Amino acid sequence: GSFVRAGISANAWSVSLAGLYELNKTANLYANFSRGYFFPQLRGFAPIATGVTGAEYNPETIISGEAGIKVGTEKLSASVAAYYVTLQDRIRITNSFVNGQLEEVLRDEQNTATFGIEANWDYALAQDLSLRGSFTFQGHEITKNTREDLIANTTTEANVGNKLARQPNILGFIGLYYDN
Repeated sequence: GSFVRAGISANAWSVSLAGLYELNKTANLYANFSRGYFFPQLRGFAPIATGVTGAEYNPETIISGEAGIKVGTEKLSASVAAYYVTLQDRIRITNSFVNGQLEEVLRDEQNTATFGIEANWDYALAQDLSLRGSFTFQGHEITKNTREDLIANTTTEANVGNKLARQPNILGFIGLYYDN
């Protein structure tokens, strides 16, 4: 029967830079860099009766860079690249009812880093028939993982140095493709 209102604001900036250099008629060197952001989902910041969330609403910063070589001939199209990606300030808020009021009870903040090498190719075996594939090796880890219990007023850090959940180190595929 009543409305609870809250104000949330945030700002962020992003940039993307890239370069391409023709090594010869069949090969190009390239590099790109970007800094961007994700805004946390609003549903994780529930208004409380006082009209404020109590939580900071800062963007999650993602920084990525990649450099590699692309090769293109009549039969082969391929690329090999190295990359690095970080995600900083990934926030997760857990809300719960405390004494009949919705309050933020846990705040998790996580940073991650990934580095890797990736290769892709498409080799024409015959007209309309090619062999395509991809291979990726990546190393990844949690570089910060802080949990703040707002009820108990405690902060803990765990899993720093561990791998990211549900993220493999090796990915790949190979297939025979007919395209006419």
